Amino acid sequence: MNPRILFFLTALLAGCTTQAPAPVADYSDALLPGRSVHTVLPGDTLYSIAWANGVDYRDLARWNNLPSPERIVAGQKISLRPPPGEAQEARKPRAAQPSPSPSPSPSPTPAGGGAKRTWVWPVRGEVAETFSIARGNKGIDIRARRGAPVVAAAAGTVVYAGNGLRGYGNLIIIKHDAAYLSAYAHNRSIRVAEGGQVGRGETIGEVGGEGKFTETLHFEIRREGKPVNPLRHLPPR
Repeated sequence: MNPRILFFLTALLAGCTTQAPAPVADYSDALLPGRSVHTVLPGDTLYSIAWANGVDYRDLARWNNLPSPERIVAGQKISLRPPPGEAQEARKPRAAQPSPSPSPSPSPTPAGGGAKRTWVWPVRGEVAETFSIARGNKGIDIRARRGAPVVAAAAGTVVYAGNGLRGYGNLIIIKHDAAYLSAYAHNRSIRVAEGGQVGRGETIGEVGGEGKFTETLHFEIRREGKPVNPLRHLPPR
């Protein structure tokens, strides 16, 4: 075969078979086998570190003798494992919290909800991906119009607002009480600041991340650091 024709065919085949991989959401915990210490980065909070590593922020505070979850600084070393003497104690389940009763009303409620806390949908739309630990989805994905308002599913305090957690894009984490936190990932914009109080149904961001999340919100609820199915807390449709 003519060398020029052979070179042309080889280049054509290479161009046809080389494609960029499709974007894939990564909701895997950041804690890797053997990793036991996290060095605090600018923008980190104890809540975001706990969230990324699938542990309760109260455990991190206790393991590291922190008087307050808010008192960490860049460069500080945070132990991600319990000290040997606390290993068994850390695995003991805490007392069960009363299940929240659903409510379709988006009116704000006082922060700290407790047994009277009710939840609303964080955005209007259809569920595109359901909760499945086996599939690596620690929450639900809700398809919605790009730019649609994202609202707090329950009243609470904003404990993280940023984009420092891998796989979550622009992320907001809200603390509702000692046990429950919720997260709103892949926002186009964030409209709240860390430390701010938000009411149930209050706008906190906008739908519109990158890749598959241009018209999708990823939403999670965690109880004592562990992911739970949001559909068991949100009101039925």
